[in-house]
Amino acid sequence: MSAKQLIGTIEQVEKHESNSREESNGDPWDDARAKLSSLKDRLGAMYRQAAAPGAPSDEDLRDAFGTLAAAWEQVAATFSIAMKDPQLREQIKTAAGGLAAAMGDTLTRLGAEITEEEN
Repeated sequence: MSAKQLIGTIEQVEKHESNSREESNGDPWDDARAKLSSLKDRLGAMYRQAAAPGAPSDEDLRDAFGTLAAAWEQVAATFSIAMKDPQLREQIKTAAGGLAAAMGDTLTRLGAEITEEEN
C-alpha cells in the first residue's frame, strides 16, 4: 500500500468521541442529558426522512419529546437527591448491579446465539 493510499484511508476514518468519563468533571446526569438531547435530534431527523403518510406531525413529536424530556429531568433530579441518602444509595448500587448482571447475561446469550448462527 502506498503512502497516498494510506493517507486516503486515514482521512475516511470517522472520528469517535473520547471517553467522557476521563474528560468530564461535571455532573454525569448533565452529560447523559446532553447525549440524550443529541440522540433526540438525530432520531427526529431520521423519523422525518422515513415518516409514512399519516405519521405524527413534527409538532406531535415535539410534544412527545417534551414530555419525555420533562420526565427525564424529574428522574435526574430524583437520582441526584437520592444519591445523598447513604441507605438509598446502597440500594441503588445493589439494584444497578443486578441490572448490570442481567444485561451482561443477556448480551452473553445473544453473543452465543450470533456465534452459533455464523457457524
